[in-house]
Amino acid sequence: MNSQASNQVTSENKLIYNNVIIDDVLTDVNGEVITLNVDGRGMAQYNIRAVDVNGLDGTMYQGINLQARELSVEILISAINAVEFRKKYERLNKILRNKNEVAIRFSDESDRYYFGIYVSSSAPKEDSNEQIITLKIMCSDPLKYTKLNTLTYANSSTIDIDSDYPVKPIIEVTFASNTDSFSIRNSTTGKTVSYKKYDAVSANIFKFDFDIGTITRGTTNVDALNGLVLTSNFEDFTIDDGNQVVITPPPQTVVIKYRGAFL
Repeated sequence: MNSQASNQVTSENKLIYNNVIIDDVLTDVNGEVITLNVDGRGMAQYNIRAVDVNGLDGTMYQGINLQARELSVEILISAINAVEFRKKYERLNKILRNKNEVAIRFSDESDRYYFGIYVSSSAPKEDSNEQIITLKIMCSDPLKYTKLNTLTYANSSTIDIDSDYPVKPIIEVTFASNTDSFSIRNSTTGKTVSYKKYDAVSANIFKFDFDIGTITRGTTNVDALNGLVLTSNFEDFTIDDGNQVVITPPPQTVVIKYRGAFL
């Protein structure tokens, strides 16, 4: 692209970083920031695990796993003078500075969330008040996700979720009265999570967040992880479209929340 034609550019794939629309926030009467191009949202990349074996042609295949996803975002930064130009960079640095991975979206794919963190940028010569730079964003999880969806689930029925891959859900269970022990079983995968009361406090509401690894009870979400039976498949518990989840004894209500996963 010709860097002198910035006033003719409109972006259809604006970078939305940690809920901040970069183009909109940094564009004003003193200059503009425009997302020009995004790379890294296409085909997934894999690591192949293989070993050399003496006397064997080629290698012995052992397995495969997804690589982290790297997004490259090309943006144009321009300003009316050098002072305003430096201020654009200061504001962009402030927006991109985070200690943890954040939600990342693009305006042409606004219903999908990547989770990553800005790590570096190209460094063009500082001889103009208009530059094109490329931001590197690393997503340790290569999958992209939907917003948090909520469904009211009928115990032992078939789950209908919008996802290409298994996901770790949030399951909120309410019993008609206080319950000391119960189990949550995905009868499709065979994974089971069991809970047993570990103190004198009883409750009828429980929340299992399999994504972040927490269990709470009651309306005030008191930590209840100590009630997890050690033989449970807590870390491996997932749901997928068409699965069946059975809670024993049967609860009064079940609410399942999840983010659909896609590549």
